[in-house]
Amino acid sequence: MCCLSTIFYFIAKLNEVPNKFRLDTQASVFFNKIYDKIGELIHQANPVDGFVCALLGKTCSQVLKLTMVLHMFAYSFKLVDNQKELNRENLSEQHKIFILNHEKTDEFKIIKKETLDYSFKMSCYFNLSKLIMANYSCKNWNSNFFEIIADILNSNINHLSQNECKIIKKILTYPMSEFENHKINILAKNVKAIDIKNAFRTLEKLRLGKCSTKISGNNKEVTLFKKLTLDEISSEIHFSDYLEKFDINFDDYFQETNNKSLNKRPLELSENRSNKRTKSLHNNL
Repeated sequence: MCCLSTIFYFIAKLNEVPNKFRLDTQASVFFNKIYDKIGELIHQANPVDGFVCALLGKTCSQVLKLTMVLHMFAYSFKLVDNQKELNRENLSEQHKIFILNHEKTDEFKIIKKETLDYSFKMSCYFNLSKLIMANYSCKNWNSNFFEIIADILNSNINHLSQNECKIIKKILTYPMSEFENHKINILAKNVKAIDIKNAFRTLEKLRLGKCSTKISGNNKEVTLFKKLTLDEISSEIHFSDYLEKFDINFDDYFQETNNKSLNKRPLELSENRSNKRTKSLHNNL
């Protein structure tokens, strides 16, 4: 037992002059793992969930700040606990004289892995509370923090309807690296053009391709979808996970065709066929 007034007094006196703290070797390794994993999740969350992305973006700095607070509490308590002559229940002149003459050692400046671990667990608890209050759902809130975030982000895909998934599969397995929305209209029956354009945008958010627009020959705006290249995929760590969820294999995504007619609009195809028939007729004459 120790009164809080003594602890707070020690903390205030120890930090009258700015201090530089550092993590010990084990704590540094542990923090780097946390930092890297959160970085991966931010990369995954960025295109699909701004709230989760912002929450994750603040986590590492919050962990370090809380770590310093816990470290100072533990260090100050240990100072009082190790000095039997100091009164634990009331702040006195003895405490003031003791802390005034106290020399800071490496133990004061170096933060251990155990303290960082406590801080990370507390930060996870606070973040999960925020997610619950924001009406997020999860299969198991008792899972570890990273598994819960992954489950929440995956649900951003799982909420897609069966029809949306069907359109997306048509797009991702279309045998060209870049194509216009009308190509999918031909393959997917009873599908509106707006639904295909929305699917293009969904895939762009998931970083499975890129959208662009152009003006066609009849002055109408056309939406195009371009698949990722092999080089671009190397930086998309969740690419294979998304393909699996849409039941698409790697080869289907990259399949190409030499059939140049797939690049042409229906009107162009009709005109080409008509021209060929006319040319053939002239030759016969």
